[in-house]
Amino acid sequence: MQSRVPLLDLEVIYEPISQALARTEEVITRELAADGEYAGEVAKALIQGKGKRLRPALLLFSAQADRFPSEASYVAAAAMEMIHVATLAHDDVIDEAALRRDEKTVNSVLGNKIAILLGDFLYAKASSMLSSLEDAKLLQWISDATTQMCLGEFTQAYLKETPNLSEAYYLKLIHKKTACLMAACCQSGAYLSRGSEREQELLYQFGLNFGMAFQIVDDYLDITGDEKILGKPCGLDLLRGKVTLPIVDLYHSAPEQKDFLERLYTAGIQDGEMQKLKNLLVESGSLERAMDRARGYMDTARENLEKLEERPARESLLMLADYVLLRQR
Repeated sequence: MQSRVPLLDLEVIYEPISQALARTEEVITRELAADGEYAGEVAKALIQGKGKRLRPALLLFSAQADRFPSEASYVAAAAMEMIHVATLAHDDVIDEAALRRDEKTVNSVLGNKIAILLGDFLYAKASSMLSSLEDAKLLQWISDATTQMCLGEFTQAYLKETPNLSEAYYLKLIHKKTACLMAACCQSGAYLSRGSEREQELLYQFGLNFGMAFQIVDDYLDITGDEKILGKPCGLDLLRGKVTLPIVDLYHSAPEQKDFLERLYTAGIQDGEMQKLKNLLVESGSLERAMDRARGYMDTARENLEKLEERPARESLLMLADYVLLRQR
């Protein structure tokens, strides 16, 4: 299935929910202001960075796909963004990252201890906000998604990075790490707007496949992206010894490169080897096969969405799917 539109700016796509996103930002500001001048202020500065707000947008568009968002939708959308930013704070510590979105990370400015505590605070804050809605089903869905996300990260770190992962196992990891939370955003939005069980399921499946495609495109951009646009150096995943889908594909499709790849992930990438690895990923077709996989997931996402009744928000979600495949950061 071909992309429906040329490259779009998120601001254009988000225009139908601009007021709802503004209300979500107000909720974030209000909730963090209630927690004093230290944690709340640092967290607010982190959240108000250059994030895409994809998770709140997925929830709000899914809510609008049936009815206009309720106040509970703004609270849930704000909590989803806090959960996401909490994972970024922890990830930056694990990765020893100095930059994110072209800005210094919390750990590089205030140290690992503050960054870890900030992530913990945001997780707890999001949980408190969701509990205030007094909806056990919603809280269970989002808690389950957050648990799966943490389990995916833990499993990947515990097993250590190795290029001989099967593609199926790698896809299982990103299902947990990335896709589950996006799926919960879409399902929760439909639920909060009193969508039918069928609508909730279709939007859940849209979010799940959307999330899988999103992570694979991240893998692709780590190798092919423009550093000025990405806001961080390219090849960071490779330098940190992280296994991505193009690497898994190269390992299994080019047996003659197995020893080379295993040595890279044991001894680390040496001078000159990064370019050699990038060239191999291009020449072997591994990069393009990874993008084909992303397109396949997004086609499935669109198919689920197109089973819904036609509404403006459905078209916006289709445009967002195009944006993910065409994005440059």
